[in-house]
Amino acid sequence: MMALKGLARKAKEAQVSKDMEELRSAEPDSPVFQLLEQAEAGKGAGDGPEYPLSDVLRKNKGTLSVVAEYRKILKSGFIDGILAPELLCPLLRNGGAACIAVATEPLTGGCSDADLKTVVEEQENSRGDFPGPMPVIIRDLVISEFEIARAKAAGAAGVTVVLALVGPERAAELAAFSKKLGMEAVIQATSQEEIEQAVTSEDISIISIVGKMVDEAVELRQYIPDRVVSVVHVDRRSDEGMDEIEDCWQLRDAGYHTIWASEVLYKGGMMQAESAEAILKAIRAKASVKYGRARGMSGKGEGAKEYLGYLAQ
Repeated sequence: MMALKGLARKAKEAQVSKDMEELRSAEPDSPVFQLLEQAEAGKGAGDGPEYPLSDVLRKNKGTLSVVAEYRKILKSGFIDGILAPELLCPLLRNGGAACIAVATEPLTGGCSDADLKTVVEEQENSRGDFPGPMPVIIRDLVISEFEIARAKAAGAAGVTVVLALVGPERAAELAAFSKKLGMEAVIQATSQEEIEQAVTSEDISIISIVGKMVDEAVELRQYIPDRVVSVVHVDRRSDEGMDEIEDCWQLRDAGYHTIWASEVLYKGGMMQAESAEAILKAIRAKASVKYGRARGMSGKGEGAKEYLGYLAQ
């Protein structure tokens, strides 16, 4: 596993070096390089985001925020018939998403720079509407300040940093650099050890638990201090049913602030009661496994009809 991570990092380092050289050759006065120079000089990057990412994600106790991820690749392959980002973003916003993440890692997310640009522009076009624009997070294997500056120049409010890939010291450095640019890094962790390593840095304000079953994620929640926004990825269980909605309710009750919803948003297609918008509304619903089920017309007592089709209305 460590060897695979080492190879992944070396490959990313080579790609970043290539991207920097190409950008410097094509656009030596690029805003990306200006941002890097400003941060290195301690000047910052001017105004920060309209609302800090951690403030957007942190809701009142017992209330979930949701990061809705736009992606073009599922575990089973490319998504068939996914809406263009300019069409999907309004649905995610109407569903109550707090932020939108764009999965730009080529092998796992599949989104292009053009997709990212479209998402950012669509947020700006929604300014003055209700609900208004969502902050944008770039989900990638970020290992360098260059990538963070490029994300800032593209209009993003945050980036993801995989702690296991870069190590705790480097993760803290990248989080500190993000703040210099008025952004925040979402530090992805998979264990108690990684959480405890991350929270030693005051610059790390958001920790996201990835790759864990519900019971494991519930157990890990206790190690994330209250000052840090706690995010948890909810993976798609299967191609059928909506048990993932119930996973979200359990994680909410365990104290998590935010659900990161990715593949689960697209498993139901675009039917009204099973669309990404409907799934978002169901995740955020004031429901529970005890009184209502998301998998169908089941449950008992008050709220027995709070299954997905009702929650989405």
